Formats: sequence, C-alpha cells, structure tokens
Amino acid sequence: MTSRLAFDLRGQKKLTSCVAVKIRYTDFNTYSLQKSIPFTAQDGPLLAQVKELFGKLYQRRQLVRLIGVKFTNLVHGHTQISLFEDTQEEVTALLATYSTFQFNAAVRELGKVFGLPKEEIDHFADDVLKATGTEDVRYWKVDNPKFEGLAAQSQNSGETGKQTKLDILKYARLLHGFPNHLGIHAGGVVISERPIFCHTALQLMPKGFPISHFDMNHAEDFGFHKFDVLSQRGLGHIKDAVALVKKNQGRAVDIHDLDHIKQDAKVREQLRSGHCIGCFYIESPAMRGLLHKLRCDTYVHLVAASSIIRPGVAKSGMMREYNPKEKFEASGLLFADEHETFELPELSEGQFDQAFDEIELLGFHVGSPYDLLEKSESYTGAFAAELKGRIGRMVVIEGFYVARKDVRTVKGEMMHFGTWLDREGKFFDTVHFPAFAKMSPFRGKGIYRIEGNSPRSSVHHT
Repeated sequence: MTSRLAFDLRGQKKLTSCVAVKIRYTDFNTYSLQKSIPFTAQDGPLLAQVKELFGKLYQRRQLVRLIGVKFTNLVHGHTQISLFEDTQEEVTALLATYSTFQFNAAVRELGKVFGLPKEEIDHFADDVLKATGTEDVRYWKVDNPKFEGLAAQSQNSGETGKQTKLDILKYARLLHGFPNHLGIHAGGVVISERPIFCHTALQLMPKGFPISHFDMNHAEDFGFHKFDVLSQRGLGHIKDAVALVKKNQGRAVDIHDLDHIKQDAKVREQLRSGHCIGCFYIESPAMRGLLHKLRCDTYVHLVAASSIIRPGVAKSGMMREYNPKEKFEASGLLFADEHETFELPELSEGQFDQAFDEIELLGFHVGSPYDLLEKSESYTGAFAAELKGRIGRMVVIEGFYVARKDVRTVKGEMMHFGTWLDREGKFFDTVHFPAFAKMSPFRGKGIYRIEGNSPRSSVHHT
C-alpha cells in the first residue's frame, strides 16, 4: 500500500511531509497517528515511517478490520537524493544564496511597517513605476515633483500621509540590495573536516536539507571548496523530443548516431541561419544572433559559440576577435508549429467578448493578439522579414511582447533584450539601452509600437 502511494506521488511529481496511519479493530474502535518528516516520495523513508507508526498502534490481541495510510502536506517537486548517506551529516551542507531587497519587496515591506493597507501599497508601487520608468532605485529622485504628486495621493489626505510615502521612498533606496532571506544554491555543496556548525549556523529547508548562512563567495574566503552537483536536464528534453517525433511522424530517431547528426544538412543550415527558437540551450536572442554572425554549422563552432557568449568572455573582447565576416540569410523554421483546430459554435456576442473570455479563463487569447487592436487605420510599419533590408535606417514596427532578459552594463545600469512577434507571426529581437529603457520602460504583456535604428550587427529575425 505504501509503495503504491509513493509510486503515485512520484508519477504526479509531488512530495509529502506528513505520514498518517489509521487502524480500525473489529470492535470499531479507531486509532490513528501521524508524523512530520522531511519532504520525500521515496519508498524507503516512507515505509520506515509507516512501520514505526503501525508498531505504535497495533495491539496483537485484537483482530484488525481496516488499515489506512495517508500522505498529506503535498507540494510539487522531485525528491533530492542524499549524496552523503555514508558520511556524517554534520560535516556537509548546501550553500545558501542571498535574496536581496529589490523594488517591490522594499516598497511593500516598508509600506507594511508604516501601516499602509495592501490596496494602497499596490497602487503606490504601480504609480512609482509609472512616474520613474524604472525599478532601479538609484534613479529615484525623491525631490522630483512627480514624487511630490505621488505622495499627495494618499487616502490620508493630510501631511501625515504625504510624509509617510516620502519616507517609504527614502528608506527603500537605503534598503535596496540588502539581504532579504536565504535560498538554496542550486547544487552547491560544502564539506568540512570538523562539524559544519563549527563554521556557520545552519537552516533546515523544507526538503530536509540544511543550508549554510554564507554564500559561495564567503565560502571561498573561509577556505571551503564549493562542489557543484548538477543534473543534466537537457537529457530529459532530448528524450521527450525523440518521443514526440515518434508519436507525430512515426519515425525513430537514433540520438546515438552523432556522426550523422553532425553532418545533417538541415541541422547545419538551421544553425547557420540562427533560427533556433525551440532549441534547448541555444534559443536566447544573444545566442541566436551569435550563431547567425559566426555562420556556425559545425559542432566545434557550436561549442566555441556557447563558450564566448558568457558575460566574462564578452566583456574581454574575445567575442569580437572570434567573429568572422557577417552575412545574412534566411531559411525555413526548424520545427513546424504544432496546433489544434477547434470548431466553436456561433455565438451572438460582441466583437471582443470571446477574446476576453479566453483571457479570463486561459490567461491568453488563442488567436493573434493583433486581432484585438482597433481597426482605426491601416498598418504602415515594418515587418520582421523587412529589417535586413533597412540596415542603418530608423524603423517603426509593432511587436507583441514575448519575453525579455534584464542585464546590467559594466557601469551597473539596467538594460534589456526583448523578443517579439510581428503581425506576420515572425520573431524579432530588440536591444534597449539604459537611457531609453528609463524613458520607455516595459509595461508587461501587450503590443508595443517600437521605433529605433536597425544596426547591421543586430539585424536578425526568425
């Protein structure tokens, strides 16, 4: 029974932290016990706890009518196997990471301290973003007239409410970047000769593993070596891809025939063109652009590209030295878009009622987002496929927001890389430098009107 329940947990990708056993005897008297345990879904620990609880409940002189086992306090996750089952637990721990106060956390926590209600904190945080155009508190100027206006918009219309919000802005700048709470460094392990608590306090995390109170940088200062024990999740993606090909196309792909894969003409063409959205590990805008510029079509060049795209190498100038001449081409998509066709009944609804229902239920519109725009005038902007023909010129293009990546320059300023879909369903990428990112910040999901220069070094679409 316990093994079957544990198998079901693993199948649902869940963990339990509470085991309960119930026994009902023939006289209908019922007894139960439960015990909290570290999160797990493995047979061994769960069987041991069930046996222990059963031993405490079972009375050998009575006949048993019913036995029940229940797992509660379920969470989504995978069981992390112990690497040190044959080692003293006192000498090992996982490394911590410091989660620091950023814009939202700083403003919201200070709002609670000052006694503001949640609704007012929410509105105030949104208004700060609109007024400043940035989440980077270094660019907040509390003497700016915009802040004076924000502070005055308080449910407490007197000077007290205004001063409270100015104080929140003041202390949020000071609190920004300070540690908020501890997290787990992914796969980072430290091992000590003496018990680990001789060097640091420990905090037990929900999965039952202790973490140190220092991060990897301080671990090095203390003389510890950090061991990274990481899983290769890419293997799971390859396995899933092989299964999908067999299901949809009826063909078996031999992923062990590496020589054939490396020489596959279509694979090499896709790498050269940079059309790699949907390809694990090489689908980021920077990586797609680099593959296109390098005309990468061999395994050796692919390894080199994945190495020089890293921040340290990029800053050193090695990437510019490695770049050969640029040549722009376009080719077909790597994978055909999978979609299903649904037949919907005719409904007497307004123009956008169906779309609004889809957004409310699913979180997105199943059709093109451009269908929701007002048809007041025809579109005169550019399309992604036309960008390579407008190198060095200012272009205006409408894009549906897909994703963005936030990075900091060497000066510590925030800039962004954006990925968008145009009206024809083609992807294109943008770069938002610090000055423009502050003037025109991202506002979340939606369609943006983008105006900017189309430089030769970054023209790329899929």
